[in-house]
Amino acid sequence: MVIIMPSRDNLKEKRDKRQKIDLREWVNLRGSDFVVKYRGGKPYISRKPRRNPNRRKSPGEQKQVDLFKLAVRYAREIITDPVKKAEYEGKALKQGKTVYNLAISDYLNRHTELVPRKKLPLKNVETEREGQYLFLKINLDEPVALKAMEVSILELGSKPVEKGKAEQATVTSWWYIVKNESIAALPFRVIIEAEGQEGELYTAQWVTV
Repeated sequence: MVIIMPSRDNLKEKRDKRQKIDLREWVNLRGSDFVVKYRGGKPYISRKPRRNPNRRKSPGEQKQVDLFKLAVRYAREIITDPVKKAEYEGKALKQGKTVYNLAISDYLNRHTELVPRKKLPLKNVETEREGQYLFLKINLDEPVALKAMEVSILELGSKPVEKGKAEQATVTSWWYIVKNESIAALPFRVIIEAEGQEGELYTAQWVTV
């Protein structure tokens, strides 16, 4: 029996074809039930979260929905009022946001007390390098059923450095990829905000040394 091995050129061509994905072809074959996310600056495709249409919102989730509706109403009032809109435009330009998005964020920040937050059982936050990436490892004292976690990094003087989503690594740890790696040379503050499976909100803070 003669086995014909593929040439290096053929293998390279196949790899190139696998790396190049035609979005229209993907949708035709697999449908549009997916989202494109970015991790470490690289895109990857994942299925859209599936929600049970029969599941009723928890009290915590309903409070968030109601609060966001009020924030949207507030933002619409801002952009239709020339005077109020002008007050927001300078801040929005500095932060790289639209007036509409900044108004929503401002309203939510001023009314977060309407949504009670539990203390996250935080053990510690470790800084660790894996390959070319610098990670924050958020370690918990005990498992908590969370569906999302957001990490904010600030200088000790409370100046914001960056913010982003963390990914769950184990039942008691989440990892966050640091974008502005220069912050690791100095002590900094980490603010962690998480959402539980039933819509309950958690928060915690940690100062690195």
